[in-house]
Amino acid sequence: MLTEVKIHDIRRPGCDLADLRAKLIEDLRRPGSEKQIPSLLLWDEKGQELFADITTAPEYYAYRAELSLLSQRAEGIAESVKPGTVILELGAGNCKKTGVLLQALHRQRKPISYFALDVASDSLIQSLAQMSRFLGKSKYISCQGLLGSYEDCLTFLNEEEGQKLLCIRNRHLLFLWLGNSITNMPWEDSVDIVRRMLWSSNSALLVSVDGNQNPQSIQMAYDMPDGKNRRFLRNGLTHANLLLDEGVFNAGDWDLEAKWYAEDKEHRAYHVAKREISLTVDGNIVQIAKGEKIHAITSAKWTTEEVERLCEAAGVELEHSWIEPVYNFGCYLLGN
Repeated sequence: MLTEVKIHDIRRPGCDLADLRAKLIEDLRRPGSEKQIPSLLLWDEKGQELFADITTAPEYYAYRAELSLLSQRAEGIAESVKPGTVILELGAGNCKKTGVLLQALHRQRKPISYFALDVASDSLIQSLAQMSRFLGKSKYISCQGLLGSYEDCLTFLNEEEGQKLLCIRNRHLLFLWLGNSITNMPWEDSVDIVRRMLWSSNSALLVSVDGNQNPQSIQMAYDMPDGKNRRFLRNGLTHANLLLDEGVFNAGDWDLEAKWYAEDKEHRAYHVAKREISLTVDGNIVQIAKGEKIHAITSAKWTTEEVERLCEAAGVELEHSWIEPVYNFGCYLLGN
């Protein structure tokens, strides 16, 4: 029964804000076009609120396509999940999409232990509270939260404490990774994290991937006329200033470039310097030329072919796929 939801802090000692700050400084000191803002800075409490506004916009097809796919195929997807499975979702996000799947599992009377992972505590608490209301009283589904990053989670699962909490030594573990989030990282990082997730024959990954290749709908979704995407991205600079304890980034000095790169099947967003800028970071000067770009985030668009290539590179199997036909949004089950 879903009553009081527990949140477990699994963040590694010394690997929180200080670690993220060090990563930010390292990325800013990279040469030329390699400079970037860690994408994790986008996902603080304010960032998640701004992104929630994006998902409700009519231009943002990805959310609707994914929800439609999960709603129409929930029963079939749920049939692939074994009773007693531990479902671990990477990024709690909006409960509607996950709730559709959990409701199907409830209807099939499958006992499920659901854990939601997120880096923002308030968002995690809110998401689990919404999930509790969404599911109502269920004797089959239990819900708990994990506070931490992807890396915190994978480290935790390799420790005795993590295996005991999730009871995964003799149970099937299903990672749930929705929202096309797997494509926000470099290809080699995506391969590595899939390989690390599916280290055991008892583990699997259900991942959703946006396969849309239409430049017009992609560009409209990721650079809306009303500026929703830009406000979300600029919040990354605001978060960076808070992390550095100084006004390193002046919003007036930066423009944003959001562009679809068809040859790479990627949409990329950059902060672009309007003038020559000298950033002072911990007493060190970082020179930024006029027009120089700092990478903010990438959203790749993978078809089934790219997912198959990912599986081959990670040494795992593509066991099943469900595809939404309008935007080619896919949900893929990966295993050993």
